[in-house]
Amino acid sequence: MYWTLWVAVGVLAVALGCGPEQPPSVIAFGDVHVPASAHDFYETSSGLQGTMLQARFELPEADLRLLEPSLHCVFGPPSSTPSSVAHVGTNRKSWYAPESARLHRECQGRQGRIAYEALADVSRPGTARVYLLVED
Repeated sequence: MYWTLWVAVGVLAVALGCGPEQPPSVIAFGDVHVPASAHDFYETSSGLQGTMLQARFELPEADLRLLEPSLHCVFGPPSSTPSSVAHVGTNRKSWYAPESARLHRECQGRQGRIAYEALADVSRPGTARVYLLVED
């Protein structure tokens, strides 16, 4: 009986977006092409007058270059100074924490009315945890 309860809780958590999802090949809003190497993908969007999309995923740091054409920017060199890139005013998602990055690379771009901000936490050698904010 207890296993039935745990299965139900797990299904509900996945349905509510509490766990990582399989990354899409393209995030429709903003036409962001996600590299095939991405994993541990989370995404949420909100907005009344405009749309704001937040996503987080991990990939090999070398694959950051594959994101650049979609984001209309180039990731800068690693930095340990505090950053405001990809931060949101009211964040209710525990998985979205760009402020936790101690060593990061940044990318900010614009295409028409769409603005892109990405902060890649590169604290772990060879790995990038990308925090992505797309807004119109």
